[in-house]
Amino acid sequence: MSGPARRRPDAERVDVPGGWPSPWRPHPALAAALVVVVVAFLLNVTPSMLIAIVVGTLLGIQTTVAVDRGRRAVEGLARSPGLDELARAVADALQETGLSPRGAEAVRVVPDGSGGHRCELDRVPAAVAALFTTALEEVVAPVAEPGYVVTRWVVAAPVDNAQGLRYALGLLRPDGEVRHGVPAVLRTTDERAQTFARAWERWVVTGTLAR
Repeated sequence: MSGPARRRPDAERVDVPGGWPSPWRPHPALAAALVVVVVAFLLNVTPSMLIAIVVGTLLGIQTTVAVDRGRRAVEGLARSPGLDELARAVADALQETGLSPRGAEAVRVVPDGSGGHRCELDRVPAAVAALFTTALEEVVAPVAEPGYVVTRWVVAAPVDNAQGLRYALGLLRPDGEVRHGVPAVLRTTDERAQTFARAWERWVVTGTLAR
């Protein structure tokens, strides 16, 4: 069964995830400068050659900005999501489906006594806390059986500007894809599975890129 956030493993490029701005969004200062140049051209108050040089310079700077943004986005793809991000996706999905009175704001990362950490849902009934723990364990565990899955692209580190340019141009190919199973309690209906997919996109995909 195709997962709610499933993407084709043989995809030709990495799409800009929802919530992550396009690398080519105009820088405010560059956009303002370009408007001034266009006005100067229309009013014929500046030589055409000078305008062409300025426009070329502005486009060059915008391209540099886009490549830098693309590189930072690829660096995000090269990082694995933190346990706290996975936990917040689970918590929000449980809240939005009515299975928990609290969501991501209630996630707490605490020592597990063995040098590591675990995530808990603070100030919720014991049954809800147990449900959250089980759901998170299912997300972290390897996918054991066919069913709803959510995925994330993986790009191998180190990341350079060439990859940033390919990302900005929509030509970056992923090095792999990691699939996570949707928790059992959230795959009982398509609506619940889609809710988890949206929380996954918000906290794991976009959240990893924004770090």
